Amino acid sequence: MGYCIKLLCDTGMFTNLNKTELLDFFSEFFASVKQPQISARSLRKNFYNDDASAAAGVRDILINLLNQSKKGLSVVMIGAFSFCDFIFYLPFMGQ
Repeated sequence: MGYCIKLLCDTGMFTNLNKTELLDFFSEFFASVKQPQISARSLRKNFYNDDASAAAGVRDILINLLNQSKKGLSVVMIGAFSFCDFIFYLPFMGQ
């Protein structure tokens, strides 16, 4: 989670310049699957230390999110096309 926050800060998604305040907020209001409470110290350690395994884990999570997003988009598009086919086909059904 610390590495995710670092990525969001580095890319400008989070604009708060006070990193301590930001990490304290996440430790207070977020949890992980493995830990119901995350310490701010742990987030700071993972935020400032570059760890290849953390980067790989975050990369895998982001790729899974993107694939899920594509899947959701394709379902929406198929539904939209099916609805349009139905609407445009409807007037010709009586002929």
